[in-house]
Amino acid sequence: MSEPKMLFLDIETAPNLATVWSIWNQNIGLHQLLESGYLLCWSAKWRGSKEVMFNSTFLTTSGDVVQGIWELVNEADIVIH
Repeated sequence: MSEPKMLFLDIETAPNLATVWSIWNQNIGLHQLLESGYLLCWSAKWRGSKEVMFNSTFLTTSGDVVQGIWELVNEADIVIH
């Protein structure tokens, strides 16, 4: 039996931006959001490989970035995120 294909994956997102009056015990309503968080980039590495893979919305479209994540996760037997 072969070893499972293990993927180490890190996904970075931008923060939500909101208008708030205080920094303690906040419940942020949707009407306070100025901008919702979004995907920035990912990096990944297969167990046993020295190659680190990377893609970013600064390099290509967000659709291509998500597609790259999907292809890796679909190929993996185990994902450590």
